[in-house]
Amino acid sequence: MSDFEKLKQEWAEKYRVPVTSSMFSSTYYVATLVVPQAGVDERLPWKPETPTEEDAALLSKYIEYRVNSWYGRPTMDDRELDIDPGVNTTHFMKTSVGWHYSQRSWRSGPMFIPTIQAEKQFSTLLAIIDHERSFGGEPSAPWERFKTENGIS
Repeated sequence: MSDFEKLKQEWAEKYRVPVTSSMFSSTYYVATLVVPQAGVDERLPWKPETPTEEDAALLSKYIEYRVNSWYGRPTMDDRELDIDPGVNTTHFMKTSVGWHYSQRSWRSGPMFIPTIQAEKQFSTLLAIIDHERSFGGEPSAPWERFKTENGIS
């Protein structure tokens, strides 16, 4: 079993976090950690990096927040991972310049936010999640409340 497959299995079991090798996953996860493998997507302008276990634990809380806010429960049924064919999956990727995200529904424009030309980059997963959860530049009150209630800082 490759290191990628071990990581994928471990974080799915321990945190309910899907790890994918591409943002073009055919499964509708609530959110994923993208860890590109050699040859999977050579168009990326950055060198991909493997997220930490702390990142996986944080993404687990983010997924819990999204599922709870949309479905009123902490997980989706008895599945190993949280999947919904109607969800707009958010993909998070760690690179040599920081964190980036994309949405499954994006069909044109940049592949990830922030772009390589962006002045502002995000050095932590929490910073990019805060950015993704903001609306019009304002923090999301429900996300901020969830962070406070769950000791996320």
